[in-house]
Amino acid sequence: MKVSKPLLILLALPSFAAVGWLAAQGPVDPAAGPAPIFKTLAQVEPRIDVATLSGDSDDEVVIANAGSYYLTDNLTVFKTNGIRVTGPDVVLDLNGFQVSRGIATSGGTAIVLGSSASGCVVKNGNIRGSFANGIEPETTGPANVRVSDVSVSGCSGDGIDLGQVDTTGVSQCFVSSVGGVGIRAGLVSDSIANQCGGAGITGLIVRHSYGVSTGAGEGITANIVAESRGTSSSGTGVSAGVIATNSEGNSITGTGLFGRIVSGSWGVSAGNGVDSGDNGIEAELVHGSYGKSFLSGSGIESRQVVASFGDAESAGSSGIDGDRLVVSSIGFGGGTAIEAFGGVVTNSYAFSDNSSAISADSVSFSVGIRDALSLNTGSIIESEHGIGVYTEAGETNTVTEKFLGTD
Repeated sequence: MKVSKPLLILLALPSFAAVGWLAAQGPVDPAAGPAPIFKTLAQVEPRIDVATLSGDSDDEVVIANAGSYYLTDNLTVFKTNGIRVTGPDVVLDLNGFQVSRGIATSGGTAIVLGSSASGCVVKNGNIRGSFANGIEPETTGPANVRVSDVSVSGCSGDGIDLGQVDTTGVSQCFVSSVGGVGIRAGLVSDSIANQCGGAGITGLIVRHSYGVSTGAGEGITANIVAESRGTSSSGTGVSAGVIATNSEGNSITGTGLFGRIVSGSWGVSAGNGVDSGDNGIEAELVHGSYGKSFLSGSGIESRQVVASFGDAESAGSSGIDGDRLVVSSIGFGGGTAIEAFGGVVTNSYAFSDNSSAISADSVSFSVGIRDALSLNTGSIIESEHGIGVYTEAGETNTVTEKFLGTD
């Protein structure tokens, strides 16, 4: 098919017209860019450099207003105290830096929490040197205070002391080589207080922690102690006013572990050969636990002992002194292995080095053994009532009811 020349010209006209339209336009100015929409760091988290603050005659720095504060360098303290917080709702981030004593200075407190410093948080740093105290409240301690990720060492007094108030807490802290209490707060968790002249850790609730007292203080003392370990030179390793669970208490000359209820725990006392109260575990109820006494005292002393193991090496000491009830337990003793004067022993095993294996008002389904080398010719099981009881052949037994089985 043939296309006429006039038609071709008409078809080409729009292209030329477009080119002409484009050529007729002047330069186009670019549009302005979008305005900044991000916030500065100061707007996102307003923080104040501690170095910009002043102090007073006693304090290097005073924080009087609520807000977030941080260190940008180590703080050397030449005045009585380092940082004093007097305002509420202060967050003090040590930012990994250290608060330390200046040369030839001592005493005072690294961080003082005023009575109005409620809601204060101290975190992430170190306190070193010859302070009297690391972190300490004034006479009346503030409420709702938290300390975390802080290490303290070398204080002549207390390491971290927030007062034993239920609204205070210490977590993931490390205190060592202090003359007084290592850590004191309502809740203490995931922390260590080592080589403390006073108690290692004192609180209402202590969990996942380790406390050591080099003196007569407790390694750990609290109403509730869970999954923790306490050691004391001459005091109680772990002292729980209500319950100790899955914990370990050790003492060189005192009681290993003391509590109203002890469950799934371990208590050891090296004893001093003088105080008969140096028991491995001392409680009202012991369940699923192990108590050991080396030189004096009982392995376990408790009103009720269930599914536990008590071991006492000293002559005359009981592996388990159950008082009222011993169930499904094992007792090894230099003296009577299991005792329950006026009480019941059942489903248990007792081995004595040189005394009666079991002494109780009633004994049932239990085994009593005495060391074959023992010169003791007395009764191996002493009980008013016995049923299903086993002893070795030829042993003397005092059991009123004749349900005694022998080999």
